[in-house]
Amino acid sequence: MNISIGIVEDNLFCQEQLANHLNNWAKKNDHDMILSVFSNSEDFLCNFHLLEDLDILFLDIQLDGMDGLALAKDLRSKNFTGNIVFLTAYKEYVFHGYQVHALNYLLKPVSYSDVLTCMNIVCERKKVDHYTFSIGNTIYRLSYKNILYFSSDKHYIEIFTRYTSYKHLGTFKQVLSLTPTYFVRCHRTLIVNTHNIESLQKSTITLVGGNTLPVSRSYIKDVRNQLLKHIL
Repeated sequence: MNISIGIVEDNLFCQEQLANHLNNWAKKNDHDMILSVFSNSEDFLCNFHLLEDLDILFLDIQLDGMDGLALAKDLRSKNFTGNIVFLTAYKEYVFHGYQVHALNYLLKPVSYSDVLTCMNIVCERKKVDHYTFSIGNTIYRLSYKNILYFSSDKHYIEIFTRYTSYKHLGTFKQVLSLTPTYFVRCHRTLIVNTHNIESLQKSTITLVGGNTLPVSRSYIKDVRNQLLKHIL
């Protein structure tokens, strides 16, 4: 499995220790790992355009300049959907993780077992991170985060991404049973990825890239509730 990991940690010893744990984990489990390491939030943000697809980010809370919690909030506002794990020496920071839907909170020095616990969760989540379907004799696997919305047309499901669309036999019931919780029905014939919603105004959704979708009165509460989960 290919795993993309980021570390933002200003303590060189902790940085190297965590990197060693991750390298050992990848070798033992035969994973291909891409590891990006930064010493401050500013350097990470300068490279964020290359890191949007990180599977997991290990983030020190006590950073100089922009601290880890502020960085996490900024990333979530940019629709970063990767897993975030906070690193700190102080137990009282544990409650801050809930504001940004953190996967875990690890006390330094971080042990290998701590890393193993986090990475096992990430791998399990990654296994079901794709929507799989077939058209004719061809099988497709699309990452959920790249799907803007699903549309129903009689016995067919049409999948829209920013650059193309696919149409296959299927039902909305099947789609709803497979998609992550951040997908929500916004219309009788539409299921939208709320991570790709740029704005919601009255009865209209604007998606990243400019596409717009209608929101039915009967589904607008569900859409709003799902969006509120991601407001920091």
